[in-house]
Amino acid sequence: MTLNGSEYVLQPVNPAPNLNTWVYWVLTRQGGTLTLYRDGVQIGQRADLPATAAANISGYIADQANGLYYLNGGVDDVAIYASALTPDTIASHYHTAQYGPAQS
Repeated sequence: MTLNGSEYVLQPVNPAPNLNTWVYWVLTRQGGTLTLYRDGVQIGQRADLPATAAANISGYIADQANGLYYLNGGVDDVAIYASALTPDTIASHYHTAQYGPAQS
């Protein structure tokens, strides 16, 4: 993510392999905090972003701005929300993607 001309990178605490498997990634920004989720579970966070800086959403998905690190795979169903999703909502979205909507 780039804010005020500075790039902020967030790496997972315990990276898991992503080869030959579907993975549900979510990145949220709430003020000065950037949080990374994999399959509905938080796996990384940093809280040193400038809280009032506007986000530039014209950046890259699955690639760093310098082009050195890119995804050698596919990206599907990208969504951008006006506010950060809650951890419960992220877990619910993942569960629905894996198992379908809850039975009523």
